[in-house]
Amino acid sequence: MRKSMIVFLPIIVIGILAGLHFHLRSLYRTQFENQFPRLRDCAIKARQVKEDGIKLANTLKFDRAVAELGSARDFYQYCEVFFPTGLSAFYNSGRDLDGARKAFYMDFSDLFFQFALIQQAEENQKPDLDLALGAISMAIETIDKACEAVGDDYCVSRKQSYFTILGDMYRVKKDFKRAVNMFKQADTLKPDDPANLSFWGLSLFESGDHKGAQKKWERAVAKDPNAPAKEMIRQYAVSSNAPRPPLKVRGGEGEL
Repeated sequence: MRKSMIVFLPIIVIGILAGLHFHLRSLYRTQFENQFPRLRDCAIKARQVKEDGIKLANTLKFDRAVAELGSARDFYQYCEVFFPTGLSAFYNSGRDLDGARKAFYMDFSDLFFQFALIQQAEENQKPDLDLALGAISMAIETIDKACEAVGDDYCVSRKQSYFTILGDMYRVKKDFKRAVNMFKQADTLKPDDPANLSFWGLSLFESGDHKGAQKKWERAVAKDPNAPAKEMIRQYAVSSNAPRPPLKVRGGEGEL
């Protein structure tokens, strides 16, 4: 009798653990099913408010745009409440939690990027580079959350472009040490990117390292004959004191 109990004990324990696992998974499934519609509706509202802010910025109404993007940020932060922590470990079928999480945080990251664009816009009567720096830093932090579940080339490319923008902002502030550090981080994510090499070279040039700048620019042009470095080489060949505006970016995708 005792021997038979010893033989069956592991089987009983495994059965109990399996039952507990399926019970927990069922609980998490129910929790997610209840919260998913609220998350979806919340995210849609947040995106609408963000897009309203972008439209205001496009019409040069920067104060109102900043206020609207601030409201959108509050919406996104409120929406985060509806992401059950660790749910993806239990929920492996049905709704695409990882995909939803990635889309949400990509959108949230773009909000901070848009805020940074507004703060450094030439037409803005009250630009604030420090706020822009903080916004891009938050964009990087938020995109990390998007890439936690589903990392891909687009995630890496977006993050890399943010580091390049951050580096150029530090260049404008004459904080060349931090600027170079940001360009290095961008290069780690996407080695020898022509745009990153171009603005990295510009930062080196303005800090007095003309030889280092030339090497970066030559590498950038070798990778892409139409890289920003091409124009930088032309300008600085004419005058080493030629003024340089902050790095410009296209649209809302964070692409250089």
